Amino acid sequence: MGTLALALFNASHEVVARNFALFYALVSIGILIYGYVLYQRRITMIRKRDPGNFDEIVGPIIISALMFFAILSNFIIRVRELQRLDVPA
Repeated sequence: MGTLALALFNASHEVVARNFALFYALVSIGILIYGYVLYQRRITMIRKRDPGNFDEIVGPIIISALMFFAILSNFIIRVRELQRLDVPA
């Protein structure tokens, strides 16, 4: 996700593309923070020999939903932009 944000930010000079690149970068930073927090929590559980549950259900679903809606909104805005410019499909 970070690579996509960086490539989109460097390759485009349009305002819409740069805004999406910044949004993708924020999502990428959020994923990094989530991964670090999850790692620290699991390391603590292992060190304490906690027999607790290591499964994470909600986090991956939220990350997948954010990525899906970010890419879907990018697609919708691009299609509307092409329709506005009367570019044939």
